Amino acid sequence: MTVPTDAQSRATRRRVLIAGNCGNFVEWFDFAIYGYLAPVLAGLFFPAGDRTTQLLSVFAVFAVSFAARPIGAMVFGPLGDRIGRRRTLAIVVLLMSGATCAIGLLPTYDSIGVAAPLLLVLCRIAQGFSAGGEYAGASIFLVEHAPAHRRGFYASFIPASSYAAFLVAVALVTGLTVALPETAMQSWGWRVPFLLAGLFGVVALFIRSRVEDTPAFKAIEATKTVARRPLRDTLRTQWKPLLVIFGIVVTDSVYYYMIWTYMPTYLSEEVGMEYSDALLANSLALTVLLVVVPLAGVLSDRIGRKPMLLGAFLGFAVLTVPAFWVAGLGQIGLAIVGQLIFLVPAFLLDTPMSAALAESFPAEVRYSSGALAYNIGYIVGGAAPFVSTLLIASTGNVLAPAFYIVALAVGSFFVVAFGFTETYRRRLSPADPEPATDGPAG
Repeated sequence: MTVPTDAQSRATRRRVLIAGNCGNFVEWFDFAIYGYLAPVLAGLFFPAGDRTTQLLSVFAVFAVSFAARPIGAMVFGPLGDRIGRRRTLAIVVLLMSGATCAIGLLPTYDSIGVAAPLLLVLCRIAQGFSAGGEYAGASIFLVEHAPAHRRGFYASFIPASSYAAFLVAVALVTGLTVALPETAMQSWGWRVPFLLAGLFGVVALFIRSRVEDTPAFKAIEATKTVARRPLRDTLRTQWKPLLVIFGIVVTDSVYYYMIWTYMPTYLSEEVGMEYSDALLANSLALTVLLVVVPLAGVLSDRIGRKPMLLGAFLGFAVLTVPAFWVAGLGQIGLAIVGQLIFLVPAFLLDTPMSAALAESFPAEVRYSSGALAYNIGYIVGGAAPFVSTLLIASTGNVLAPAFYIVALAVGSFFVVAFGFTETYRRRLSPADPEPATDGPAG
């Protein structure tokens, strides 16, 4: 018989939190180092010429990997619904870290010519394919293990581990940029973060192999209700929540990669700041967000997911243009202030989105549905650095990326207002107790 989630020991919950977040950390570290090293990779993997063309090329490769994410979701989502969340997440982290480590071993354009960017594309596709099973799966893993009245708090550790990954990535890239001469950075320094990802992946695989699967999955196994064709069932029965979660994720994905991946390149290439200063400003904003995001989980357990999502998209619609304007004034202090402005809507968005991703679908098809909706939405986010660079190049307006976020945020606001049904009181499986209806969530 499945042990109720609320009866799990504290030690078990700690292991669950570590196992759920370690692979998510690896995923976002992998993607972050590519974004932060974009100015370096542009010159190493593409022929010399126009700088904008080089940046567009490296960001196009960044975007291509996201096209593989829904394919990965269609493979790993059904796998997670059939063989379990834990085993699937173990496979995912191994593939993801291996692909990232391979980038650190690639020869450059000067060594093998056009084969270099082609190999880079293949590695990025492998990253995207494996990542298709990570974020949604990790969110589901934590939420299904969480006590019913603390699901938002548990879900908050997923974005927290993402921020931590970006922070470690930006600190590592900043340290290498400052410590190494430019020639050393160009020849071997850029490889170090990619190779470290392989080590991180081995550690995450070990941790994930030592925890049990979720009570919700054990319940559907015990009752023999494991879906035989979860992807087919998802496409037949889950259209409305799929579209709603997509409508939420699409703005989250663009803001995420616009601010935490593209912003340092924007500040250095378009505004003219020193790249090390741009990375420092980015890391300080990430540090603040990492510290406060668990509070968003507690808040969403008290007031629900919907009010916070509405507030987040309203915040992006109102604050994005001023934040970009302030950050783009060319001084490191103002760059920090501009990025700190984004913390208000970011605080309100990421945690309730992660919780709602798991709570919006029935247990039998939860992994398939959540992974599909999330990763289709993230195709748009993966293209954000490319689109931003292209918008600035074609319009001459350095605020063009901000208007891009505003347009998406307005659309997401209406999706939540008229399409999203509150989820924070829902039971995740028949084995779960009813969520608490009053009292503190924390």
